[in-house]
Amino acid sequence: MKKLLIISIIGTMVLFTNKLANAQSQFIIVDTTITADCEFFPFGTVDTIYGLSFSGSVVLNSDSSLVRLVYIDGENNEWLLMEAYTLITNDTNIGYSKHCDETCYFDANPTASIVVEIIDASVTVDTLFSLTVLMA
Repeated sequence: MKKLLIISIIGTMVLFTNKLANAQSQFIIVDTTITADCEFFPFGTVDTIYGLSFSGSVVLNSDSSLVRLVYIDGENNEWLLMEAYTLITNDTNIGYSKHCDETCYFDANPTASIVVEIIDASVTVDTLFSLTVLMA
């Protein structure tokens, strides 16, 4: 029974990955390092997205370091894209590839901005990856 369950889960993950690969998406190249609180508007002409992930890196400089990326949609709802601080990681240099916390999948979300919150740290945002069609 356990083998059947594992095979079923793996099969579902493969189908899900294939759907994601075939979905319409947009890479947004940001290529910048941020060391202080800010807000930026990377979406350009994209009006609606159905998911958002982040690729880049974080450097935590002390025990009190914090980096948080929060996606703000067009209706001022806040969605956690990424968060790093020393209590949840043992590393001070962390790499991310298509990482998302609460932003993996949405129903239609009008685009707006990303708010960056930083305490004694830095974040390099290489790319953002947004889904531009609803996943079936």
